[in-house]
Amino acid sequence: MNEEAPQQVPDWLTQDFLVQDSAWEPQAQAWLVMPRKHPRTGRSLPQQHEEDERDEQEPWPVGLVTPDGRWLLQPGEGACQVFVSGEHINVYFPQAPHQTGRASGVMDLSGHWVVPPSAGYLELMAITPHVVQCLSDKVPERHDLRSLPAMDLLQATLIDAGWRPEDNTLRADRGGEMREQALVMDIHGQLLFESCYERIEAFDPKTGLAVAAVRLPHTESDGSASSRALEGVIHLSGQVIVPCEFELIDRSFFSSPPRVHPGGKLLAFSDEGQPRIYNTQGQLLAAPPVYCPVQHRKVKKGELLTLTQQGPQGEIAMFSIKDFSLTLAGQTWEAHMNARLNRP
Repeated sequence: MNEEAPQQVPDWLTQDFLVQDSAWEPQAQAWLVMPRKHPRTGRSLPQQHEEDERDEQEPWPVGLVTPDGRWLLQPGEGACQVFVSGEHINVYFPQAPHQTGRASGVMDLSGHWVVPPSAGYLELMAITPHVVQCLSDKVPERHDLRSLPAMDLLQATLIDAGWRPEDNTLRADRGGEMREQALVMDIHGQLLFESCYERIEAFDPKTGLAVAAVRLPHTESDGSASSRALEGVIHLSGQVIVPCEFELIDRSFFSSPPRVHPGGKLLAFSDEGQPRIYNTQGQLLAAPPVYCPVQHRKVKKGELLTLTQQGPQGEIAMFSIKDFSLTLAGQTWEAHMNARLNRP
């Protein structure tokens, strides 16, 4: 399908409708338009719509029309918002007084109703070709996931859901007493595994690995109660590769999959800064009795700068990720930092 918009909007359309620059919906191959006169009252389109500002008093009706003049959605139907997601056209209508959300429906890309507004779902939105999200009718400000087209309930009372194209997973969050529960599903809304995690970052398409975190109670140094997130590594199947016991899993960015070092090695740091090396099958390969300063928790030329003990008197030792050897530098951390400060 050609996703580029036609070069010019035809005169027959611009005479009676406002077509803004961003109005082309490539998946539906149609323009989103506003009638210059209200189809019900005959009132002219308020000037603020020309300036792309919202009319708070009365949402102006919109329509969706193809270049050959076929209407997928007539403005006279009263919809106030239309957009494409999950390979469907999502249609919202103005919110009624004292209503908690907008009446809505879902069409296929040809403009046929898959779930009509008369079905009664509020804030309905297709997330994948097989799953929609709508407002929960049981818990305010929560959402349900339902199947398309049967509308069977898949997951109830979620905070929110969304499709992750980077790893082809459907994600959702479900609140808990201390944390959110991160859910991972396939394109049909089926759970890939039971989750006990507060957070699950992107899965690597090649290795199937992702950084996950759990939140546990924690007592601060002053005795106050708190909590902290501990990271680990899991596989897309749900298998635990590295237990969620670590302050940090080495990766490029916060949301990135874990970095796999040469030889299939994963690097984790304890809350005390001790490095731990695992392979991608979950076997602990090395647990050296050294400590890595926060600013040096990146592997450079296959080595980590570590200390033989915590504190300024710890001797610097280069730890090899390749063969797990330690090479003493003959210099304490204090001496190293003083030399850097006094460097001309």
